Amino acid sequence: MINYKLWMQKYELAKRYYEYYGNLKVPYSFRTKDGIHFNEEGYKLGRWIRKQREAYRDKEKGVPSDYAITLPQIDMLNSIGMIWRLKEANEWTQNPDKWALKYQLCQSYYDKYGHLYMNKGFKTKDGVNYDSKGENLFTWLETQKKIHRKYPEGGKTLPLEYIQLLEKLDIDWDKTELDTASLYNLKQWQHKYELASAYFKEFGDLNIPNNFKTKDGVNYDEDGINLGSWVKIQRNRERGTTKSLKPLSVKEKEKLEKIGMIWDSTPNAEKVAVKSELAWKNGYEHASKYYRENGNLNVKYDYANSDNFKLGAWIINQRVKYKKGLLTEEQIEKLLEIGMVWEAERQKARSKVSWNEAYQLACNYRDYYNHLDIPVGFKTNDGVNEVADGFDLGLWIEGQRRSHDNYGLTDNRIVSLKTIGMVFYPDSNKEKMGKVCEKNEIAPIYVNVLSRLPVREVKAKIKFLKDKNIPIIEDDKLNQIFFMSNKNVEATYGVTFEKILYDYLVSRKK
Repeated sequence: MINYKLWMQKYELAKRYYEYYGNLKVPYSFRTKDGIHFNEEGYKLGRWIRKQREAYRDKEKGVPSDYAITLPQIDMLNSIGMIWRLKEANEWTQNPDKWALKYQLCQSYYDKYGHLYMNKGFKTKDGVNYDSKGENLFTWLETQKKIHRKYPEGGKTLPLEYIQLLEKLDIDWDKTELDTASLYNLKQWQHKYELASAYFKEFGDLNIPNNFKTKDGVNYDEDGINLGSWVKIQRNRERGTTKSLKPLSVKEKEKLEKIGMIWDSTPNAEKVAVKSELAWKNGYEHASKYYRENGNLNVKYDYANSDNFKLGAWIINQRVKYKKGLLTEEQIEKLLEIGMVWEAERQKARSKVSWNEAYQLACNYRDYYNHLDIPVGFKTNDGVNEVADGFDLGLWIEGQRRSHDNYGLTDNRIVSLKTIGMVFYPDSNKEKMGKVCEKNEIAPIYVNVLSRLPVREVKAKIKFLKDKNIPIIEDDKLNQIFFMSNKNVEATYGVTFEKILYDYLVSRKK
């Protein structure tokens, strides 16, 4: 005889399990007090579920049993997704709402990185950043792939619509994790594709000069990626004209065609020429208007007029085309009529500064100001004093961060920049600094100023002060060691910063 009151208690637990997990595939040893979380002292829910199946089987066969399940109880269990036969119970069922949530995380990941490859055990709350308390997106994707291998054409556990949604995100059904080299190549391709997409949005085509270099896809930058060459290589990959190049995948070809890639321009030459001419005339009208109002074309690269036309980008593009012989005689004459200067002074100044020279300026700035939080637009010739016609050191620092994100820096350059206190990820550094301040009872008002420095440097200086019994805060003011240059630290405390950092790193290994 079934104890109805006790049966209802366990049914409510099973109902909560179903509402949370989307199925009644309860492990046999699962114990719980709330129907969701395992609890060693809880009810044996897994064993109870099996008992219901056994009672149902006996009822079907007409076998007398002391544990006789009733039709109303069967209906109640059916309402929460009970699977009566073990073969069916071993099939994986998924809660549609939870599936949609995980899919949204995949969408965010794909929008950010352009693929669904990720490190094993990747957890996230926003689909982009790792979070140890987030959803295990890697495991979820692996599960979808295992199900798909069982139901390649769609089935009750992975409907065809789910398969189609995942394929919209270019899912690779065979693997989720890539080796380092393959992942690097994939990220490089995606980054250059994004630059090409930005170029297309700005200029309406992918007729990019072969030697057009850029960091944002719009403005020419001598230190940037050769986007023109990359687009040419993609065309060669599709045509198969270069045997050493791997052919484009179907996904790569589709993505390039979405941003206006023309594989063989011959049939569309007339159409492209007309479109290009109209775009040039539009840009020229904006440039001519600016010249009439200001008497020159001295605009910054990011300048946009009241019509939101990016005139600065357009002018730089004309200089690039002129240098490569891609402007007609008529276009050259028209541009000269409105005061075009083919090589801007700031470009001349910039081209004269090598990476090592820019790095030395950054060293000088760090020695003087004790940080590398340099605002874009800070122009200098010595790394200390700001001058109107100097080298934009702030822009260079920002460029190093972008290059680091896109694997564009050599290991030696990364080490060199870290040596002088480069913070490659300011937002993450600030978040960690907040925790350091909280742990060491440093007022929140100091978080911003300390975030100019790497967390490791601040921790090392805190340890040094504590070891010397020197207050971190005195008279409501932060100790000046955090604002001193390395030279002043040595002059004040008789120890180099390198020694302070070394002692800190050694202490961490103990």
